[in-house]
Amino acid sequence: MNQPLTPRSAKYRANYEAALAKIDLIDKKAAMSKWNWADIRVKIVGVPGDLDRPAKLFGQDEAVDQVIYGIRNRKSNEPAAFLFVGKPGLGKSQLAKILEKALDLPIVTFDFAKENPDTGPNMLFGGNPQYAGANEGRLILAIKQNPNGLIVLIDEFEKPILGYRGGPPENSPFATAFYGALNDGKVQSAFSNETVDCSKVIFIFTSNLKAPEVTQAKKTIGPLYADGYDPNSGTGVPIFDGQKLGKLVSDMKVILNDSGKGLPEALIRRFGSNFVVFRELDRHDAFHLSISLAVQIVEERKFKLDLAEHFDHDIAFEAVRQLLSTGSVFNASLVASTMTNLVSPALIQFEVEACQQGLDTENMPISLGFDAMSGRVIVQAV
Repeated sequence: MNQPLTPRSAKYRANYEAALAKIDLIDKKAAMSKWNWADIRVKIVGVPGDLDRPAKLFGQDEAVDQVIYGIRNRKSNEPAAFLFVGKPGLGKSQLAKILEKALDLPIVTFDFAKENPDTGPNMLFGGNPQYAGANEGRLILAIKQNPNGLIVLIDEFEKPILGYRGGPPENSPFATAFYGALNDGKVQSAFSNETVDCSKVIFIFTSNLKAPEVTQAKKTIGPLYADGYDPNSGTGVPIFDGQKLGKLVSDMKVILNDSGKGLPEALIRRFGSNFVVFRELDRHDAFHLSISLAVQIVEERKFKLDLAEHFDHDIAFEAVRQLLSTGSVFNASLVASTMTNLVSPALIQFEVEACQQGLDTENMPISLGFDAMSGRVIVQAV
């Protein structure tokens, strides 16, 4: 029976740990080694109670860990591909944009909530050169211009697939183009017929398709973490329960394919286990998000706010109270609009009065208080 090695000196220990760390990099892309996953996680979900390292995204820690796991464990010749699913306003697109900064990678976005689904294939992969006005696809150009890595965000990607009128969804040009891209890391231009390597791309597809069913299925499964794993341990290497992941994949295939009326099964298979279900926010998420938004709103008006010393948390409480009183489902957009309505008028009034007194408000330290009687935010210079 093999016994674990016992380090005999500090030098031995350092050498042992250095060699052990390299094990994880075998058969991985060289680019992977530049990312400190524990640091990346902190940049996105913050550290509980640490005002110097606040979260950029609230309530979606497991989703972040799934993305870290998927990027870290992708095959060397294939892109990382994720399907972000869930109800609107939970941070699906936001996480992709946060990753842009956290991973220091460029991002290109295609939003089929705004784009014409019928022109989707031409826009991404290029038009037929036999037709006047045909151009190279924006996706093809972006991949060629960023050979060292790229994040591709495709919002509501199901629309050009389910809206295809030339046959069943699995035959849509949009779907078939991604079969090869996600399977072997190659995508072909319809304009130049050139085959482009996309193995260093991180593809993020978002969808609201079957959101209630998807959300309920994930609730039934529960957290995906392995028993005993602490997601806040700081290791940056998430550990998931294989059976739970398998159940999630199985459920997603059934729900999203919808007996052939939904996403093509061949495309669903390309995501492997990278189905990331965004959970509904609760009142605690909304409270913490409100605090973060207060700082953002203050900074946008070029004031300075010390949360620890000069912020009344009853402002965040009031935002949550207002949302609860209307019966609204918590999402980032509603929390943001509620906080804006609470804080911005007080900031504008303070700024006007300060300017009338000839004061320079840029980078002025302020405090945000709350008057419970009037329900108004009070701004003061400090």
